[in-house]
Amino acid sequence: MNVLPVIFICVSYFAIGWISTTDILRLCRGSKTPVLRFQCYCDSCGSVIPMYEQIPYYSYLRRHGRCRYCGARIPVSTLLLEFVVFLPMIIVSTLLSFRVSGVLFSFFYYELLKLGFLIVKGRRTSCFLSQYLQSLGLNLFCFALIALMTVFV
Repeated sequence: MNVLPVIFICVSYFAIGWISTTDILRLCRGSKTPVLRFQCYCDSCGSVIPMYEQIPYYSYLRRHGRCRYCGARIPVSTLLLEFVVFLPMIIVSTLLSFRVSGVLFSFFYYELLKLGFLIVKGRRTSCFLSQYLQSLGLNLFCFALIALMTVFV
C-alpha cells in the first residue's frame, strides 16, 4: 500500500471537515455569502479570518476559542461539527482499505449530515436552492478527486 495517497486522502478528509463548518453553517444561517467563497468571517465583528487561522483545531487551541480581533468566543459546536465530519470518514475509509466504496460512504454521510442540520436549523432564503446546489457540486467534485486518488492506493 502506497503511503502518499493514504496521507493525501486523510488530509483531504480533514480539509472537508474544515470546510464543512463554513458550508453547513452558511446554508443553515441563510447567509448571502456564496458557499464557494472559502474566506471566513467572525460572526461578531465581521473581520476576515486569515487562511492560516482557519485550521480548526490548531487555531481554536492557539486562540483559546476566541476571535483574534474582537475576542468574541467561538462556539465549541463549530469545532465539534468539524470533528463529527472528519472522524467517521477516516474510520470508514480505513476499515474499507481506502477504496472507492469508503469515499462513496463518506460522501453520502456528509450530505446526510448536512441535510440533517438543514432540517433542524436551516433558514430558507431566496437563494437557498442555488447555494445548496453549489455546495453539492463542490462536494461531488472534492469527493470525486478523493475517489480518483483511491485508485493509486
